[in-house]
Amino acid sequence: INGLVMSDFVVIPVRPTRISLSGLPRTFETIDYAQTRTGDGRPAVLGLIRNATDRRYQQYKANFPEIEAASLSRELPPVFDNLWPPSPAMESATDASRVCETLKDRFGKSYDHARKVARELERRCADFDIADVQSPRRSIWERLGLV
Repeated sequence: INGLVMSDFVVIPVRPTRISLSGLPRTFETIDYAQTRTGDGRPAVLGLIRNATDRRYQQYKANFPEIEAASLSRELPPVFDNLWPPSPAMESATDASRVCETLKDRFGKSYDHARKVARELERRCADFDIADVQSPRRSIWERLGLV
């Protein structure tokens, strides 16, 4: 909670699995609680990042279209255009024991994905308008079968 209260923005990584998506209502409850502590709408949710996601996988096809539709209808925050793909290089990128001279060495074939996500994050922070924010209502979680 303290980390959220000290933050201006939050990005929520989600995997396109039922178990990951089932955690969204509680995640938003926690963010809402932090926002009541700050009293000024912070931290604002910049969006959802698809994590360990491949659009060709069945889990994605079965579970994520409803999330994307709810995002497009503004019932949920926006889904980032770019995603973190499933990749061993991505999973080990934060391993402090690995010696890497460049970020490209660290992220391997996933470097381009990481760069695109970072650029999109930077753009979303710069373009953010608090007037666009609204918290998801309980009805969206019920409609998506997540409560």
